[in-house]
Amino acid sequence: GLFMTSKQQLMYLMCGLLSGKYSARAFCEEFTRIYDFEIDINTLSSEEIDELGELSDMASRFSDYKEDLAIPNVFCDEKGIRKKVCDVKKWICSSQKKEEYI
Repeated sequence: GLFMTSKQQLMYLMCGLLSGKYSARAFCEEFTRIYDFEIDINTLSSEEIDELGELSDMASRFSDYKEDLAIPNVFCDEKGIRKKVCDVKKWICSSQKKEEYI
């Protein structure tokens, strides 16, 4: 496939989750892997770190087990992940850095 930057990969994953191409679990595993291990933090603005970092944190706490989700404030469900992805995508599209994601 074409070479994509880490930022483009994150955007691709977000679009893939929203379009149904990726399950929430697959999205969360890939997103945290790229954000935690592949992206160069020095290339991110503080706003990007806030937005993407929060999504990565939520993604790392994703669960689809009822038992997990019954514990308050520990795990994130798919609805929460999807909402955050929409917010982050909106934020990227209105930011000065949007070119870096497409």
